[in-house]
Amino acid sequence: MTGFSFAQIRVVSCHPPLRCIMQGMRGKRLISALRKKSERYHPLVHVLLGLACAFTVIHFIPGANILKLIAVGVLGNLIPDVDHLLYFFLYGRKSEYAKIFKSHLKLREFRMALRFIKDNHKNNTGVYSHNILSLMLSIFLAWYLGESRDRAGFYVFFMSWSTHYIFDMFEDVLFFKKLNTNWFMRFNRVKKELTQK
Repeated sequence: MTGFSFAQIRVVSCHPPLRCIMQGMRGKRLISALRKKSERYHPLVHVLLGLACAFTVIHFIPGANILKLIAVGVLGNLIPDVDHLLYFFLYGRKSEYAKIFKSHLKLREFRMALRFIKDNHKNNTGVYSHNILSLMLSIFLAWYLGESRDRAGFYVFFMSWSTHYIFDMFEDVLFFKKLNTNWFMRFNRVKKELTQK
């Protein structure tokens, strides 16, 4: 019988820990596949997250109206992106990003406009609602309003709103290996040139 010593254990230190999991060719292929799926199904993922929030609350509050909570969950996960429209037409209307998008709309190139958003939305760091304070506020409101059983709709709405931001943060790490500057209240930091196809 051989003796065991903790000195024999080789400790591998990775920072951040997810990098350990995703190293090597498998990891690169996994990240590439996740990026493609995330780009393609971004709105659908938000809808599914809203549904997940609704069903989570229904599990804990069985008497709640399921159809109402599903609608509120999906709505709560899609509403944060309304700020992109406010950016295009109000407070960010003079940015290059907004001008290119609006030029596609004026020329009735709706598919090109949608494609432009799809290809460039992660590089838009000027959207004011996507920041850490909005995330903390939505988490607080989900917790605070979730304390009362007759406020299940508010609970789902703000829980869903929070998961929207959390998923967007996950996407930033997936695409850029770090969070976009807007999460830290530093808006309109250009990440890269805008792409048009």
